[in-house]
Amino acid sequence: MNPAVAVTFKAAAIAVAALIAVLPGSPVVTTILSRAGATVPESTDADHLRGGRWIGRLERLAVFASLLAGFP
Repeated sequence: MNPAVAVTFKAAAIAVAALIAVLPGSPVVTTILSRAGATVPESTDADHLRGGRWIGRLERLAVFASLLAGFP
C-alpha cells in the first residue's frame, strides 16, 4: 500500500473514532441522568446553559487523546 494512502487512512480512522467517542456522549449522559431521576430546575433556560455540554465534549476528547497517546 502507498505510504501516503496508509497515513491518510489512519488519520481518517482516528478522526472517525474521535467523533464516535465525543458526539454520542451527550445523549448517553442525558439518558442516564434522566433514569437516575435528575431533573433540570424550572428556573433555568436550557438555551443559556450550553457550557456543560462543551465541557463534557472537551473532557471526552481529552480522554480519547490520552488513550490514543498510550497514557491510561
